[in-house]
Amino acid sequence: MEGYVLQEGVCTQGCSPGSYRDGDRCLGCDEHCVQCRGPGQCQQCQPPHAPLLGQCVLECGRSYFLDVSTQLCKPCSSDCALCDGVGRCRACRDRTFLIEGYCAPDCGHGYYAEHRTRTCQANTHPPALQVNGSLLVPVGGTSPLTPALLAVRDPDSPSERLVFQLVQGPSNGRLLRFGEGEAEGRGGRGRGGQELTGDHTFTWEELRSGRVRFRHQKDKSRTGEFSLRVADPQLFSQPETIQVQVVSMQPPRVTALAPLPVKGPGASAAITKSVLQLDDPDNPADVLIMVLEPPRHGQLARLHGDRALSRFKLEELAREQIQYVHDGSDWEEDWAVLQVSDGHSYRNVLLQVHINQKAADSPLVQSVPMTWVKEGGMVRLDRKYLQAHFKEVGTDEIVYTILASDGRPQHGEVVLVSMPADGPPGGWRPSLTDHQGFTSTTSFTQQDVDDGTVWYHHFGRGSDSDSFQFQVSTEAAPLLQGDAQTFTIGVLPQIPGFPQLDPDCDLQITALEDRVTEIPPSALSFIDSETPSEKLIYNVTKPLPQGQGAIEHRDRPYTPVIHFSQADVNNGKIIYRPPTAPSHLQELYQYSFIGLPESLEHLFTGKNLLPYHTDHPSLCSFSRCSSSRSSSCPFLSRCRATPSPELDCRRPAWRRNHRSRAGVYQVLDPLFCESHLETGCIGDSSSGQEPWNRGADGLTASGRVSQLEWCALL
Repeated sequence: MEGYVLQEGVCTQGCSPGSYRDGDRCLGCDEHCVQCRGPGQCQQCQPPHAPLLGQCVLECGRSYFLDVSTQLCKPCSSDCALCDGVGRCRACRDRTFLIEGYCAPDCGHGYYAEHRTRTCQANTHPPALQVNGSLLVPVGGTSPLTPALLAVRDPDSPSERLVFQLVQGPSNGRLLRFGEGEAEGRGGRGRGGQELTGDHTFTWEELRSGRVRFRHQKDKSRTGEFSLRVADPQLFSQPETIQVQVVSMQPPRVTALAPLPVKGPGASAAITKSVLQLDDPDNPADVLIMVLEPPRHGQLARLHGDRALSRFKLEELAREQIQYVHDGSDWEEDWAVLQVSDGHSYRNVLLQVHINQKAADSPLVQSVPMTWVKEGGMVRLDRKYLQAHFKEVGTDEIVYTILASDGRPQHGEVVLVSMPADGPPGGWRPSLTDHQGFTSTTSFTQQDVDDGTVWYHHFGRGSDSDSFQFQVSTEAAPLLQGDAQTFTIGVLPQIPGFPQLDPDCDLQITALEDRVTEIPPSALSFIDSETPSEKLIYNVTKPLPQGQGAIEHRDRPYTPVIHFSQADVNNGKIIYRPPTAPSHLQELYQYSFIGLPESLEHLFTGKNLLPYHTDHPSLCSFSRCSSSRSSSCPFLSRCRATPSPELDCRRPAWRRNHRSRAGVYQVLDPLFCESHLETGCIGDSSSGQEPWNRGADGLTASGRVSQLEWCALL
């Protein structure tokens, strides 16, 4: 019928709401649609739905918003990804940033662009940097910069947005930035990290995680500074200066402490390393020793002065320039309380003094009893090693007695050698095959020593050292004996194919302190039957420290030698040059030399130029001899070049007498004093422990050194 349409079996004049006309029929709109023009063309939806692109949806979705007045989903602006209406954008598309409901390519003044959220953040307040105190750094070590040191306030910028900028670099070190998980190195002294210079920056997170650290340069000042400023994305704080204070984090240590023996009333005794040795691993130059309580029966003074000391430096003690002077009273005991301070921490030390009131009546041993012997060979114990005297007593009445039981040598014997009737020729040595030419003995006289008839014979059974103990007395008063002494013998192994020590080389020289001294073949000579002397090469592996002289080649004066040949030694080309005295001490040096420490160590190796023939490192020690110690050489020094065989660096170790062995120490607050407990240590052949060893620059870590290394202990 014309003018009517069919809807649900009924002819009507028009389609009802929720349907649309399709020809002469009415069809239903999509679900939730109340007005449409066809499928997918909804114009009005049943609340709470709204039309979106012809469909009824509960939410308009991304890039659209619901217009409440029309109940239609309308599109956001083209640069807005999420919005709630016109001018009410909630998220912007790429390359634009949300600012007050709109998207803009530039945030403008007073705002900064937050790229992660694509928003403009208000930024009207600059950050403020506050430095809380000083940065404390160990000497030569590192310390991290922390939020506690660098406090930052910024009311309109989160901390993760803050960046620190270096304005002025450190004056006494370096500022380093480490990567996440990057190790700095043992003790904070590694080489890792990126150095921050110029306008380099670091983040708050790097600061918070301790990855920004200051490293002190040991040769720089103990006080310094550097400047930083902090910035948010737009504004900077005022620069602030961080003061750096370098302090000793490791307190001074007492490594040796024993009573100081004084030979008699009114006598003086230097405080040697075997009596008191102090160490400060990171700050030795600043260590000061105060005399809290001076001795009651004497005084502490410098070796070449008579004024009582109230303080002195660690360097003076290390050079054995401090002595105790007894006042001549009849007291046998004295003591002093010392305070050792490095400016940051301190320790009190009780120094005990033993005065031998009977010393004037005892024989006096003036030599240092130590020498070397080839494995299975013999060495003469002459006046260089055994020299004693007693007032108004001849050399034939001064008797050396080797102590029984534990005092006798374990790997050899002391013998008296029958000398040729017409006197021994130069370089004469007794025959090892003719045992009838020498007799084992446990006693001998000073005259026997002077005549050269006292020898040590090594049995050659693989030991690396030997020793024996002796006492000196006189025939007139046999009960009046000196202190027990230990004679130590190092054993040089005989390794086929390697350079060997020349039998006539005694590894000692006497050096003048005011001029250069030639090192002759009698002091330093190795031989190899298959290698000429010009191809036997010495490599210096540990030069003398600055201020202690130098080993030089005559053709290259004033330049420390690095390597030289045996031919150079044989031709007189190798010399020792002592250090130049400061101008204010040169006059004093004319009378006695005090600039050198007691022992100067010089480490070298000898090798030939044939493959695999490298000798062992050897240590040359220059020991001064001044008028205060010996009237026979008031201006001379002695050099001992002492190569040690495959030692475990416990034997041989030299000691003047049995009292110089090291002790196990305890801290008795507030004083540090020697315990009565003792352990086998330097010079104690009874212990099986390895208390210390010497390595590439002196002491090694543990146990024996390798087969091709020697260590020398003086």
